[in-house]
Amino acid sequence: MGVDLGLAIANIVLCVWRLIAAFRARRLMAVLWFLLTYFAIFFVPVAMETQVNWIRGFLDERVSAGRPEIHNVMLFVCVFNAVFAIADALLWRLSNRSTVGGHWRLERNAPALGPLLWILLAYWVAGSLWYFWSTLGMTYRDYVEGASWSVVFLWASGPLVSMLALQRRWVLALAVCIPFVYFAIHLQVRSFALLSLVPLAVVGFYQVLDDSSTRIRFGKLFRYASFAGALLVALSIFVSQYKNGEVAFPDSKMPYGVLQTTTLADRYDERTGFTSLTLYGWNYINPFMKLLHIDKPDIPDVPVVIARILEGVPEDWPVYFHYPALLWTDAYLSFGWAGIALALVWATVLALWETAMRRNPLLLALLLPYFVWHCYMLVRGAIAIASVPIAYALYFSFFAFFLASGMELWRRRAANTRTGDAPAPFVAAPMNLLR
Repeated sequence: MGVDLGLAIANIVLCVWRLIAAFRARRLMAVLWFLLTYFAIFFVPVAMETQVNWIRGFLDERVSAGRPEIHNVMLFVCVFNAVFAIADALLWRLSNRSTVGGHWRLERNAPALGPLLWILLAYWVAGSLWYFWSTLGMTYRDYVEGASWSVVFLWASGPLVSMLALQRRWVLALAVCIPFVYFAIHLQVRSFALLSLVPLAVVGFYQVLDDSSTRIRFGKLFRYASFAGALLVALSIFVSQYKNGEVAFPDSKMPYGVLQTTTLADRYDERTGFTSLTLYGWNYINPFMKLLHIDKPDIPDVPVVIARILEGVPEDWPVYFHYPALLWTDAYLSFGWAGIALALVWATVLALWETAMRRNPLLLALLLPYFVWHCYMLVRGAIAIASVPIAYALYFSFFAFFLASGMELWRRRAANTRTGDAPAPFVAAPMNLLR
């Protein structure tokens, strides 16, 4: 037990170190390292166990994991996080440590911003009302088993929160969050906060950190962060209590799921291979594949496989069981110890996201809600769901941006035609954002 407890503590130290480094560099990866640190804490009770017993519900089979299985899990988690940390640090150096223009600020008179806000507001109104109407009488199961265009429009309005926050319009940003909070409670789905309250907290935290005019001290900054974190945890606990009838820290038992799943995966020689990566990548191109009438690969999501492994859920069972069990479970279930290589894959994917977002405050605002969702679902082990909003909502958000850019360009050309002046450069044009 002493060795495994040491590994658990070393894992916490590693995650906290990278979290602080990300905060100091004003990096977006702080979101992911915060989540890794959070779950690292709950691996400590697992490391202190001598034996863990549970029952596979559908089979009424008693199963146990002993010290060898616990040691295997703790070692795998530590090595995976170490590889991820090294890759993250190296990729950060290679990216020239670019900074967000304007220091987490978005000027209110930025070109194309006005039309873009109005389009996103239209998404928000339409999505909120339409989804409210369509979810009357719906439950968590209905949310998991189905989706609709109404939620796509609501998700696509997520950047409205981060845009208002980057402009320091806090009251308006909080007002936009209200439907998201309502659906989080009504449907018992915490993930709605990932597109609203969490991006709002991230922007607020970094704005306080960057506010050199008031010389914020560490103690005050810590109180801001603690207050925001407490609100988000309180909402999550409330939703968990409402759904499961128990009061506990969100997902605090999931590290036990890592132990249980990896133990049974080795025992029954279960491996999913490239399933997670295939479904994750498919979501990026899913809208275009539907236009071409190309069907999605008929393979079960890994959390569905985990439900079968843990509980013995039959493959043709009519109720949808979806058991994500954290990132490390997905990696181990995919390739065993070779799944360590996925640490390099995810470090590269997130580095590309971060590099794109740091080029321009407007890109930061557009992508921040999806990045937060991506990080949370990735760490939670729901790899395919990490890219679900990208399937449609992100494309709708970018459509709004390109439409707003075209409207602004047309307005400027019309004004120049009336005055006879040469067209002024349009700094927010799409190609300029990518240079």
